[in-house]
Amino acid sequence: MDFDFAFFMQAVWAAVRAVPHALVMVVLSLLLSVALGTPVALARFYHVRFFASFFQAFHTVLRGIPYLIFLLVFYLYFAQFPHVDIMYVAVLAIGLNYSVQVAEAIRGALESIGREQFDAAYSVGHTGGGVFLRIVLPQLIPALLPPLSNIFIWTLKALPAASLIGVNDILRAALSEATINYRYLEAYLAAGLLFWVIFIVAEKIFLFIEKNMLSKTTKAVG
Repeated sequence: MDFDFAFFMQAVWAAVRAVPHALVMVVLSLLLSVALGTPVALARFYHVRFFASFFQAFHTVLRGIPYLIFLLVFYLYFAQFPHVDIMYVAVLAIGLNYSVQVAEAIRGALESIGREQFDAAYSVGHTGGGVFLRIVLPQLIPALLPPLSNIFIWTLKALPAASLIGVNDILRAALSEATINYRYLEAYLAAGLLFWVIFIVAEKIFLFIEKNMLSKTTKAVG
Protein backbone atom coordinates (compact mmCIF):
# COMPACT_ATOMS: atom_id res chain seq x y z
CA MET A 1 0.00 0.00 0.00
CA ASP A 2 1.40 3.37 -0.99
CA PHE A 3 1.97 6.01 1.67
CA ASP A 4 -0.25 9.08 1.28
CA PHE A 5 1.89 11.95 2.57
CA ALA A 6 -0.85 14.54 2.01
CA PHE A 7 -3.27 12.58 4.17
CA PHE A 8 -0.50 12.02 6.74
CA MET A 9 -0.14 15.80 7.11
CA GLN A 10 -3.92 16.12 7.34
CA ALA A 11 -3.94 13.59 10.19
CA VAL A 12 -1.04 15.42 11.88
CA TRP A 13 -2.99 18.69 11.78
CA ALA A 14 -6.08 16.97 13.21
CA ALA A 15 -3.95 15.55 16.03
CA VAL A 16 -2.36 18.94 16.69
CA ARG A 17 -5.80 20.47 17.26
CA ALA A 18 -6.37 17.90 20.02
CA VAL A 19 -3.13 18.73 21.86
CA PRO A 20 -4.56 21.44 24.18
CA HIS A 21 -7.34 19.11 25.29
CA ALA A 22 -4.83 16.31 25.85
CA LEU A 23 -2.49 18.53 27.89
CA VAL A 24 -5.39 19.68 30.07
CA MET A 25 -6.16 16.03 30.79
CA VAL A 26 -2.52 15.32 31.63
CA VAL A 27 -2.28 18.30 34.01
CA LEU A 28 -5.56 17.43 35.74
CA SER A 29 -4.48 13.80 36.08
CA LEU A 30 -1.14 14.84 37.59
CA LEU A 31 -2.82 17.22 40.05
CA LEU A 32 -5.17 14.43 41.11
CA SER A 33 -2.22 12.03 41.43
CA VAL A 34 -0.39 14.51 43.67
CA ALA A 35 -3.51 15.14 45.76
CA LEU A 36 -4.02 11.40 46.26
CA GLY A 37 -0.36 10.42 46.51
CA THR A 38 0.81 13.05 49.00
CA PRO A 39 -1.15 11.79 52.05
CA VAL A 40 -0.12 8.23 51.20
CA ALA A 41 3.55 9.24 51.09
CA LEU A 42 3.34 11.24 54.33
CA ALA A 43 1.55 8.47 56.19
CA ARG A 44 4.14 5.91 55.11
CA PHE A 45 7.08 8.25 55.75
CA TYR A 46 5.96 9.16 59.27
CA HIS A 47 4.72 5.60 59.98
CA VAL A 48 1.24 6.73 61.01
CA ARG A 49 -0.11 3.58 62.62
CA PHE A 50 -3.52 3.04 61.05
CA PHE A 51 -3.16 5.09 57.87
CA ALA A 52 0.22 3.61 56.94
CA SER A 53 -1.28 0.09 56.92
CA PHE A 54 -4.40 1.23 55.08
CA PHE A 55 -2.44 3.11 52.42
CA GLN A 56 -0.05 0.19 52.03
CA ALA A 57 -3.01 -2.05 51.16
CA PHE A 58 -4.42 0.67 48.88
CA HIS A 59 -1.00 0.96 47.24
CA THR A 60 -0.86 -2.81 46.62
CA VAL A 61 -4.33 -2.88 45.04
CA LEU A 62 -3.56 -0.01 42.67
CA ARG A 63 -0.26 -1.52 41.58
CA GLY A 64 -1.86 -4.89 40.92
CA ILE A 65 -4.78 -3.74 38.75
CA PRO A 66 -4.09 -2.52 35.18
CA TYR A 67 -5.05 1.06 34.37
CA LEU A 68 -7.30 -0.07 31.50
CA ILE A 69 -9.53 -1.98 33.92
CA PHE A 70 -9.94 1.11 36.08
CA LEU A 71 -10.81 3.12 32.99
CA LEU A 72 -13.48 0.71 31.76
CA VAL A 73 -14.98 0.11 35.23
CA PHE A 74 -15.27 3.84 35.89
CA TYR A 75 -16.72 4.40 32.44
CA LEU A 76 -19.39 1.72 32.93
CA TYR A 77 -20.25 3.07 36.37
CA PHE A 78 -20.47 6.73 35.39
CA ALA A 79 -22.41 5.89 32.21
CA GLN A 80 -25.54 5.95 34.37
CA PHE A 81 -24.93 9.66 34.96
CA PRO A 82 -25.37 11.25 31.50
CA HIS A 83 -24.24 14.70 32.63
CA VAL A 84 -20.77 13.48 33.66
CA ASP A 85 -18.12 14.40 31.09
CA ILE A 86 -16.21 11.27 30.09
CA MET A 87 -13.01 13.35 30.04
CA TYR A 88 -13.20 13.50 33.84
CA VAL A 89 -13.79 9.77 33.99
CA ALA A 90 -10.50 9.26 32.14
CA VAL A 91 -8.77 11.82 34.38
CA LEU A 92 -10.03 9.96 37.47
CA ALA A 93 -8.76 6.61 36.18
CA ILE A 94 -5.36 7.98 35.14
CA GLY A 95 -4.90 10.08 38.28
CA LEU A 96 -5.83 7.20 40.57
CA ASN A 97 -3.54 4.81 38.73
CA TYR A 98 -0.47 7.07 38.83
CA SER A 99 -1.04 8.27 42.40
CA VAL A 100 0.95 5.18 43.40
CA GLN A 101 3.99 6.38 41.46
CA VAL A 102 3.60 9.91 42.83
CA ALA A 103 3.39 8.59 46.39
CA GLU A 104 6.56 6.57 45.90
CA ALA A 105 8.32 9.58 44.35
CA ILE A 106 7.38 11.85 47.27
CA ARG A 107 8.31 9.23 49.87
CA GLY A 108 11.65 8.62 48.15
CA ALA A 109 12.36 12.36 48.02
CA LEU A 110 11.55 12.71 51.73
CA GLU A 111 13.80 9.78 52.57
CA SER A 112 16.64 11.37 50.56
CA ILE A 113 16.49 14.50 52.70
CA GLY A 114 17.28 12.51 55.81
CA ARG A 115 15.42 12.36 59.09
CA GLU A 116 18.35 13.88 60.94
CA GLN A 117 17.61 17.21 59.25
CA PHE A 118 14.09 17.14 60.65
CA ASP A 119 15.40 16.35 64.14
CA ALA A 120 18.02 19.11 63.95
CA ALA A 121 15.42 21.67 62.86
CA TYR A 122 13.04 20.72 65.65
CA SER A 123 15.88 20.85 68.20
CA VAL A 124 16.55 24.54 67.45
CA GLY A 125 12.91 25.51 67.83
CA HIS A 126 11.46 25.32 64.30
CA THR A 127 7.78 24.44 64.07
CA GLY A 128 6.37 21.85 61.67
CA GLY A 129 5.45 24.51 59.11
CA GLY A 130 8.82 26.20 59.39
CA VAL A 131 10.67 22.93 58.91
CA PHE A 132 8.66 22.20 55.78
CA LEU A 133 9.04 25.65 54.20
CA ARG A 134 12.70 26.32 55.07
CA ILE A 135 14.28 22.88 54.99
CA VAL A 136 12.08 20.27 53.33
CA LEU A 137 10.52 22.15 50.41
CA PRO A 138 13.76 23.60 48.92
CA GLN A 139 15.22 20.08 48.80
CA LEU A 140 12.01 18.24 48.00
CA ILE A 141 11.18 20.00 44.73
CA PRO A 142 14.53 19.33 42.96
CA ALA A 143 14.42 15.71 44.13
CA LEU A 144 10.85 15.32 42.83
CA LEU A 145 11.39 16.80 39.37
CA PRO A 146 13.02 13.75 37.70
CA PRO A 147 10.35 11.23 38.82
CA LEU A 148 7.55 13.72 38.13
CA SER A 149 8.86 14.24 34.60
CA ASN A 150 8.70 10.48 34.08
CA ILE A 151 5.17 10.34 35.50
CA PHE A 152 4.17 13.17 33.14
CA ILE A 153 5.40 11.11 30.19
CA TRP A 154 3.65 7.96 31.44
CA THR A 155 0.43 9.91 31.88
CA LEU A 156 0.71 11.30 28.37
CA LYS A 157 1.30 7.81 26.99
CA ALA A 158 -1.75 6.54 28.89
CA LEU A 159 -4.07 8.94 27.07
CA PRO A 160 -4.61 6.85 23.90
CA ALA A 161 -6.41 4.23 25.99
CA ALA A 162 -8.98 6.92 26.86
CA SER A 163 -10.06 6.91 23.21
CA LEU A 164 -11.68 3.52 23.93
CA ILE A 165 -14.39 5.29 25.92
CA GLY A 166 -14.79 8.12 23.41
CA VAL A 167 -12.45 10.76 24.83
CA ASN A 168 -11.18 13.07 22.10
CA ASP A 169 -7.45 12.68 22.59
CA ILE A 170 -4.58 12.90 20.11
CA LEU A 171 -4.94 9.35 18.81
CA ARG A 172 -8.71 9.55 18.39
CA ALA A 173 -8.39 12.87 16.56
CA ALA A 174 -5.90 11.38 14.10
CA LEU A 175 -7.92 8.20 13.57
CA SER A 176 -11.12 10.16 12.95
CA GLU A 177 -9.53 11.41 9.73
CA ALA A 178 -9.06 7.82 8.54
CA THR A 179 -12.68 6.75 8.91
CA ILE A 180 -13.42 7.76 5.30
CA ASN A 181 -10.44 6.42 3.37
CA TYR A 182 -9.24 3.78 5.89
CA ARG A 183 -5.64 4.98 5.81
CA TYR A 184 -4.96 4.02 9.40
CA LEU A 185 -1.21 3.61 8.92
CA GLU A 186 -0.81 7.32 8.20
CA ALA A 187 -3.12 8.19 11.13
CA TYR A 188 -1.20 6.04 13.62
CA LEU A 189 2.12 7.44 12.41
CA ALA A 190 0.78 10.99 12.70
CA ALA A 191 -0.31 10.40 16.29
CA GLY A 192 2.99 8.70 17.12
CA LEU A 193 4.96 11.58 15.64
CA LEU A 194 3.03 14.11 17.69
CA PHE A 195 3.46 12.16 20.92
CA TRP A 196 7.19 11.99 20.23
CA VAL A 197 7.41 15.76 19.65
CA ILE A 198 5.52 16.48 22.88
CA PHE A 199 7.85 14.10 24.71
CA ILE A 200 10.94 15.91 23.41
CA VAL A 201 9.54 19.33 24.35
CA ALA A 202 8.45 18.16 27.81
CA GLU A 203 11.84 16.57 28.46
CA LYS A 204 13.64 19.81 27.55
CA ILE A 205 11.34 21.86 29.79
CA PHE A 206 11.81 19.56 32.79
CA LEU A 207 15.59 19.49 32.30
CA PHE A 208 15.66 23.30 32.13
CA ILE A 209 13.62 23.63 35.33
CA GLU A 210 15.70 20.97 37.08
CA LYS A 211 18.99 22.70 36.23
CA ASN A 212 17.67 26.05 37.44
CA MET A 213 16.38 24.54 40.68
CA LEU A 214 19.67 22.75 41.33
CA SER A 215 21.73 25.88 40.65
CA LYS A 216 19.58 27.92 43.05
CA THR A 217 19.86 25.20 45.71
CA THR A 218 23.64 25.06 45.27
CA LYS A 219 23.94 28.83 45.63
CA ALA A 220 21.73 28.79 48.71
CA VAL A 221 23.86 26.08 50.33
CA GLY A 222 27.06 27.88 49.35
